[in-house]
Amino acid sequence: MNLFNILEDRRVGGSGVRHRDWNRTQIDPHQSLIRRMALAGVLEGHRGCVNRLAWSSDGSYLASVSDDRQVLLWELHSQKQIHAIPSGHSQNIFGVQFIPGTCNQRIATGAMDFEVRLHAIADMNQNHHSSSNKTVEFLCHVDRIKDIQTSQHDPFMFWSVSEDGTSRQFDLREKHSCKCDGKCSNVFVDFRQPTIIELKGFSFNPIHPMFVVFACGDQFVRVIDRRIIRKDSSGSSECVSEFAPSHLLNRSSSSSSVHSTYVQYSRDGSQILTSYHGEHVYLFDHYGNENSPISFKRVVHRNGFSNGMLSSRANLLKNQGNDAFSAQQFSSAISKYNAAILEASHKAVLYSNRAAAYLKRGWHSDAEMALKDCDTALKFDESHMKSHYRRIQALNALGKHTLAVEAAESAKSMFPDLDDFIRLAEESQEKFREKQETDERVRQRRSEDSFIRISRNRGEFVSRGFRNLFSGSQSRNENPDDNESDEDVMSSESTPNANENKEEKESTENEDHSMETLEESSSSSSSKSSHDTVRRIQNGKIGSRRLRKIARKSDIIQRFVGHCNMQTDIKEATFFGGYIISGSDDGFIYIWNKRTGEIVNIIKASDGHVINCCQPHPTVPILASSGIENVVKLWSPTGLEPSSPTLLESWQDKMSKNQETLARGVAGIQVDASSFFAYIRAVIAAQSPSASSSS
Repeated sequence: MNLFNILEDRRVGGSGVRHRDWNRTQIDPHQSLIRRMALAGVLEGHRGCVNRLAWSSDGSYLASVSDDRQVLLWELHSQKQIHAIPSGHSQNIFGVQFIPGTCNQRIATGAMDFEVRLHAIADMNQNHHSSSNKTVEFLCHVDRIKDIQTSQHDPFMFWSVSEDGTSRQFDLREKHSCKCDGKCSNVFVDFRQPTIIELKGFSFNPIHPMFVVFACGDQFVRVIDRRIIRKDSSGSSECVSEFAPSHLLNRSSSSSSVHSTYVQYSRDGSQILTSYHGEHVYLFDHYGNENSPISFKRVVHRNGFSNGMLSSRANLLKNQGNDAFSAQQFSSAISKYNAAILEASHKAVLYSNRAAAYLKRGWHSDAEMALKDCDTALKFDESHMKSHYRRIQALNALGKHTLAVEAAESAKSMFPDLDDFIRLAEESQEKFREKQETDERVRQRRSEDSFIRISRNRGEFVSRGFRNLFSGSQSRNENPDDNESDEDVMSSESTPNANENKEEKESTENEDHSMETLEESSSSSSSKSSHDTVRRIQNGKIGSRRLRKIARKSDIIQRFVGHCNMQTDIKEATFFGGYIISGSDDGFIYIWNKRTGEIVNIIKASDGHVINCCQPHPTVPILASSGIENVVKLWSPTGLEPSSPTLLESWQDKMSKNQETLARGVAGIQVDASSFFAYIRAVIAAQSPSASSSS
């Protein structure tokens, strides 16, 4: 937001006076600053991997926790360590937060030893150790604790989440005695029934703190309303909404390693950002599609064009994208189409062209983004022929062959003179039949395996431990069959005609077609497809773990690609003003434009070691990062030269390799030897101080 607008808003008593820190936190760093991010300091003191970082609310102090089981406090101005707190934890620490209302003198931590601990600091202005710092332990959880969070609206309180499926609430003003069996009365949220859903992280809505979003051990991020927390029929806490990319909606959590590792609300509370293990970073709309950043206009369309032609700038970018598409540089083409859409956000042809580039590139979940673009293009111009064509291709690529057949039949009636839709309808029907045959073979194999397990159990031929191992390997084998099917669909996807690479040819785009309203279009329209999906979800046919009616939302505002999140389970993705930041397995920090999804900078933060944590300062453009290394690094816009677009384009190969790693999955990870041995040395040093000196 512009600084002058903020000051004017404060002067007239507008929304800027909602809370005291709003005026400071609303100022976005300019892109020129983002491109100049450079190393500003290295904080040394830990003897193990630094797993989590937390700034104090005023940004004066930074807390870091590590595998060495210490809590280190740093003063930002001097970049000096002012406290070293032996936490008392027996295993790696994964959560840390300053408690609001305590003048930064209370810090909560959570670790793999199932314990939450509260640390009291005697004096922030002097360096003290265990002799003067007090610690209180809480034994409420029965599994690893993955995150600690607070809400600035609730002083003296903090919350924890654990892989035991519960979130616990702690209030410093109340006495609490632990029962050490997981039956403490401070349960905030309970996802243990009918099966445990591990909790990986969570975030409070900063504007409406009654809403809390949870990163879960399956494909969903779940939102609860603190005012109406109640149990459903299965005994779990009831959600008000669940979010997941549509291609993950009906994926079984038992047969997939894809899950969210971190989640965060935007500062205005309207958006939810989450990072997926084995997937990308996604941005969801908390309130629904009505607040989408794209505003649809009621204009007259002519097959991709509205009243008037594209502006000279937009037309130049479109032509550059077409040239990159013809040269099979699909990432570059997508980048050009992104820029063109910023110039002309209601031109159907631009979304359609970008969809074609997504389909050709074929990265993980590119087909879903292509489908989203085609739906957007058809909202602007429902008679845009190539958007219909590419929408059918995207549905086939996603394995939604039934919808693809319906869409192809509808397109045949809209464009009866085009043989392409007849051919595409036949291909969709053939793929649908192949999918049915494949599903039938999978069902038969599952039935046979179930019969074998039942027979063995009745005869008591195997032990319980082997039986569990057998069932676990079976669930893992079901997923590759589905993946192979998806890969076949992608690889066999029919290529558009030769003139598809030259969308700028306006011979077809200027043809006049009869107009129909979107609501009256065929059964393959995006409206009917989404309504069918929602109806199946509400009827319990998708995600059968719960049969209650809740709002499951799959529409994504934006997707951020390029990084890799495979090797760890605590990787963060955070807001940085109008930008998104995430670490990566390749040792780089990736920074995207939140609106366009374009990478604006890539920072080399480590020599091949995994970067997990990226925490922006609450008020100024400073970033703290950490990972497998035993140091914390600070970054600020002090670079002499900004990173150039040419340099960013040179990293396309690196980003492509990251996508290949995601496509291979966990089994295909190749860990760099130096990273592996660095991690082993860090673990040994953290667990045994004497070993560190001898090594």
